[in-house]
Amino acid sequence: MILIDDRSGSGTDRKSKFTKKYLDLINYPPLNICTDPDCNLPFEWVSGEWVCPSGDLSHSSLATLCRLTSGDVSIPGNGPNGPLLIGIEVKSLSDLLSSSDSGRLQATQVTSMLGNGTSDFPPDYDICWLLYHGTYRPNPKTGALQILKGRGKGKPVWEDYLLGSRVIDWGYLESFILSLTTIGVNVKHVYDMAEAALWVSTVAHWWGKQWKDHKSLRTLDSTTTRLPLMPGYSKHEIKLATTAASLPNIKFERGVAAAQHFTSIRSMINADESEWASIPGFGKTIAKTIVDYVTEEE
Repeated sequence: MILIDDRSGSGTDRKSKFTKKYLDLINYPPLNICTDPDCNLPFEWVSGEWVCPSGDLSHSSLATLCRLTSGDVSIPGNGPNGPLLIGIEVKSLSDLLSSSDSGRLQATQVTSMLGNGTSDFPPDYDICWLLYHGTYRPNPKTGALQILKGRGKGKPVWEDYLLGSRVIDWGYLESFILSLTTIGVNVKHVYDMAEAALWVSTVAHWWGKQWKDHKSLRTLDSTTTRLPLMPGYSKHEIKLATTAASLPNIKFERGVAAAQHFTSIRSMINADESEWASIPGFGKTIAKTIVDYVTEEE
C-alpha cells in the first residue's frame, strides 16, 4: 500500500482542498485516493488506461492518505536482505527552488528522511527519493533557468524564472541536484503530476516484487568473460551460471539452475546425462546434447 502524507504545509485533514492542491498526484490514476475507508476496489489497466471496476474514479486500494513523519510518499518494499521502506519527497519546480533557497529541503526535510548518521536521529527510510515536476530549460543565450508559461492558453512561451527578484541560473538547479545525489538522495524529474503519479505506482510495483523475482539484470553475455550483474547471487554462483550458459541449449535460466545444483565447474563438466537430466528445466534431450558437447573429441 502506498501511503501519501495528508498535510499541506502547516497540516490539513484528508478532505481539505489544500491537500489535493499540494499533492495533486492523489487525483490521478492509478493513485486516486479512496474516500470510502471500507472500499477495496483496485484499478485495472484496460485498453491503455486505468479503470475502476465500480466506475467511480474516487475509489482505489493502491494508495491512501495518512500522517508521515517525513517525506510525502512512503512505499514498503522487498530488498535483498528483507523488507525496507522507500520515502519520496514530492515537489513542484518552484517549491524545489524556494525550499532549497531557504534551506528547508536540505536541512530539515532531507535530513529527516536520511537521518544524521547517529543513533539519536536514525533515518526514516532505507531509500530516499526526490521527485520533482515541471518543464524547464536553460536560456539559450544567457544560461538562466527558464520555465514554460501559458500552456493551454494559446502559444506557450519560455520565460526566465525569478526567485523573488533574482534570476536563477540553470546550472544552479542542476548543481543542487548533483549535491543531493552525493548524500544518498535519488532524484527523478517528471513532466507533470500525472506522470509523477504513474512513476510512484511504478516504484511501488517494482519494490513490491520479491527480490529473487527481479530478472532484468539477470542476463549473460556470451561475447565476454566479464561476470555479469546478477542481484541476489554470489560471485561463485554467477561464475557457475556463466560457465553453464556457454553450453548448448542452456542460456540464463538453466544456467542459474545448474549453478544451484553443482558445487564446482569440475563437477559440472564431469556430470553424466542422468545428473544433467535431474536438474529442473533440463531433460534427457538437453542432457545428452550437453554431454556430447563436453566429451566431443576433435
